[in-house]
Amino acid sequence: LFPGLTNFNGDFVQALSSQEGVPIRDMNMIDLNRALGNSQETVRTHASEEARPLSDEGPVSHDYRNLDGTWNTQLMEVVNTYNAVGHLDSSVGNGSSLSGDGFGNITRSGEMSFDQTANQWVLDQAGIVQQFEIINNQAKMITSRSISDTRSKDRGTNHQELTVRNTYDDNGILTGVIGRGTFVSVDASRNVTRGTLTQRYDLNLLRLTGQAKVKESVSEGNTLNVDGSTGYQRTVVTTRYDRDGRIRDISEPDGDDSVFMGVHALGTSRTDDGYGNISVSKIEQRYDQELTLKFGSGKLATTINRGNTYNRDGSSAKTLSVQTNIYDADGNGKLVDAEGDVEVEANDGFGNITNTHTDQEFDEDLLVETGLLRQSRTLSYSHTNGVDGTESEQATPTQYAYRWDRGEADDPNDDAIIATIENGDFLVSETKGQSVTFSEDSYGNRTHSGPQDFFLTNQNELDKGWDQVNWDAINWNQDWDQTENTQTYIVVNNQFRVGVSETATHSINVDDTTSNQVMTVTNTYDEDGRLIGASGSGTGDSHEYYDFETVIREQAIEKGFDVDAILQDVELDEQGRIDNETKTETQQVFVILFGQARISEQNTVTTSTTWDRVDSNQSMSLGYDYDNHGRLTGATGNGFSATVDSFENVTNGTIEQELRAINGQARVVFNHSEVRNRNTDGSFGQQITNIRSSYHDDGRLKAVTGDGRTENNDGFGNITTATIQQIYKQSLIDLMGLQRIEKSINSAQTRNRDGSTTDQTSTTENTYNEKGRLVHVEGDVEFTSNDGFGNLSQGYTEQEYDSVLLRATGLVRMAQTSTYSKSSNLDRSETEQVTVTKFAYDERGHGKVAEGLWTEGITEGRSASLSRDGFGNQTWSGDFLGDGTVSIENFNESAWRRAESIQRYIIVNGQARVAQSINTTHTIDTVLQAKGIISLNHQTIIVNNQYNETTGRLLSVSGSGTFESTDGFGGVTDGNITQVYGIVNGQVDMLTSDTLTNTHNRLDNARSDQRIVVQNTYNEDGLLVA
Repeated sequence: LFPGLTNFNGDFVQALSSQEGVPIRDMNMIDLNRALGNSQETVRTHASEEARPLSDEGPVSHDYRNLDGTWNTQLMEVVNTYNAVGHLDSSVGNGSSLSGDGFGNITRSGEMSFDQTANQWVLDQAGIVQQFEIINNQAKMITSRSISDTRSKDRGTNHQELTVRNTYDDNGILTGVIGRGTFVSVDASRNVTRGTLTQRYDLNLLRLTGQAKVKESVSEGNTLNVDGSTGYQRTVVTTRYDRDGRIRDISEPDGDDSVFMGVHALGTSRTDDGYGNISVSKIEQRYDQELTLKFGSGKLATTINRGNTYNRDGSSAKTLSVQTNIYDADGNGKLVDAEGDVEVEANDGFGNITNTHTDQEFDEDLLVETGLLRQSRTLSYSHTNGVDGTESEQATPTQYAYRWDRGEADDPNDDAIIATIENGDFLVSETKGQSVTFSEDSYGNRTHSGPQDFFLTNQNELDKGWDQVNWDAINWNQDWDQTENTQTYIVVNNQFRVGVSETATHSINVDDTTSNQVMTVTNTYDEDGRLIGASGSGTGDSHEYYDFETVIREQAIEKGFDVDAILQDVELDEQGRIDNETKTETQQVFVILFGQARISEQNTVTTSTTWDRVDSNQSMSLGYDYDNHGRLTGATGNGFSATVDSFENVTNGTIEQELRAINGQARVVFNHSEVRNRNTDGSFGQQITNIRSSYHDDGRLKAVTGDGRTENNDGFGNITTATIQQIYKQSLIDLMGLQRIEKSINSAQTRNRDGSTTDQTSTTENTYNEKGRLVHVEGDVEFTSNDGFGNLSQGYTEQEYDSVLLRATGLVRMAQTSTYSKSSNLDRSETEQVTVTKFAYDERGHGKVAEGLWTEGITEGRSASLSRDGFGNQTWSGDFLGDGTVSIENFNESAWRRAESIQRYIIVNGQARVAQSINTTHTIDTVLQAKGIISLNHQTIIVNNQYNETTGRLLSVSGSGTFESTDGFGGVTDGNITQVYGIVNGQVDMLTSDTLTNTHNRLDNARSDQRIVVQNTYNEDGLLVA
């Protein structure tokens, strides 16, 4: 009767009016008479069983929610137009929908309102528009265009426009479906993603069953973040169906496991941080087989991301991240939690490899309440292998807090979840980060933050070397309160950013020195969260320990002094050790290169006071240079130093350094220092030292050389210049990386104002123990002097340093000097002399005349000599054992004690000064002696020196003595001598010599007395002129 209206029994209307397969029972059937009498009919449909009002949380009655809590309400109005004979002429659909994810995140398409009077929904604004084509008097949907907007609980939004196009054959059978659309999403930080959507339907299923099912959904998006970074991601979700249109239960093998392929997704992404650092990755999404088949829609189980990062500075990283979703155990398909696992292998571009494992925990309380998936805690463990042999590891727990940000009081819909530092409303109440670190270089030097045994399997076996921790041992059950590194966060643009990072480290070195450092770095950001500045400051202290109490007690037993009285007057640590402490204060200025903070300038002030009360200060500034890719190329340093000892002797100096980048680390390759000293006795000088260092390709120290020159003025114009050569202990460089001078060679020349000169070469050799600690020092000096008139002296000096004092305090002090000299004068006279001087010290290493605590008990010099005047007269002082030759070897301890020439000292400003010189000599005429006639003279001269107690300068010198002689013919002469000296240009010159003699001839009993006064005159340079 009505061609083309074969489905007029209501099936057609019912099909159009269905949502999710729920039949609509309150439809008004199109009455035949109404159809014939009206050219237009509106069919209204909605998805609820009965017309019910909605809240933003979904239907008032939860009976109309899906098992997983999602819900959807849709209102469609289809307007049909008929011709005069009742044939369907056109059909247009308009509608709106409202859906929720069960957490309050709402998606709206158009607008609709509920008419309480009519008890039905009313379409206010269409968000869905359907266009139909009439084929064989049937309305066939050609396009369905939907515009939807989603607002999340974090105030993020998504706008989507999707058009689905259907194609039919001539019989009206659906032959093809495709969907295309666009979207724009804005997250809570105002980062914008724009993209396209493409839905391809399963044509085979469509052909067999007439069901339109999406087989492939392609999403492509480009993200522009407010911080300037960008991203691109393409994801393809593929769904496979069986012959009935249900998701197919199919899997493919994956190693020892299998992957469900009923729903499966692959994708790629590319990000640019805005500075040219690029990350690319491949994405795989695996779906839960059981839940997907149960609910007929994909339930994402695991997202696997395999990525590579390539930075402008040459560093790179490989990343494998796995995020696993956890659904309600009751089987309602609702997401209740998630967890993540991230593996990263990073290369800094120089071969230093860091492997990091991170466990991610998500805030399940936040998820259950809002549906937002946010990290609540991360726990990272990293292990670094450096090309220089350094190994390090770090464990870092971080937690993140979130809270409700209540919007307008009358608009609960404006409430949102925001990041917060404190007063979190969910699983975590406070945002903070901590870390524990441990590292050991190839030499065995260890640095840690937090307990040093944190990463060691056996806490009592620290000396057994590196022991990598098992990751399973690092977990949230650790006592993280022991951590010393903290990261204080701030929230910028709803993103967590590290505001302040505090790091405390402690180092224990193979040479038994220790150091501690506390650094604080403060970051600043712009309003979009971009890092725009950073500054650092910190303090440090280093310690060098010496076993003072142990050694001093050993000495007390040997020498018999009261050790407890000494220990009461010194400051030792609990173990009885001297703690030579050096303190540092550091300021750092950073430059932001490609989004990363790099040190541009570092200023360090170092202060120390040594055991012997020498105060030192040094200020050093380093400026770092980078290339166009942010790679370190080198650095330059400059600074100054100053020292003052307890006697007010002062030094000031400047320092210049050149640093070269080796494997990304700044290494000092050249150090130039100039030091000027001025002493209380008026002397002053300057020393210039250059130290050059070279390195292996892996950055380890290879070799060190040093050279320099000095110039000293004794305050009177007598000048000493010298060149310095430093040879470093290669074995300590190779085995421990320590720069230790093994040998120092000093070639010096002294030019005095009186024309005399001295040339000498001194060599000092240092000996170190297996830990690189200095344990012994010795030196030797070879010299030649000229009095300015051609009278020459040559000789050498052997220097022994106080090893006991060195072991107890670390102070290098001379214990004994042994000097041999031989003078050859133009008048053919010559003199050989050996002088041995011993030096004693107190507990502070200051000179002491007697009762020394260390190697020597007294400060005293003794000598023996032998001279010939060229006419047969021979003069000697003291005696020699052995073969009687004048040598240091023959002038042994026994001979030293029998010496007749003695120098007694006083201590002025910590320096040993000769206070009195006693010289007893014996002269014999060897010509007469050969004839059996003994002509012999005995003489003792005592010279006393006086010094300024403040400056230590020599003030006056006086001498006196007695003599007695026999001429071999019965004549005996005795007498006394008085000498007055003057000090010219620091040199002691005899002004007058007053000699009184009394001669008695025993043969004829004749007597005579005589007085001779010799007066000398010197010019301003100290030369004798009259």
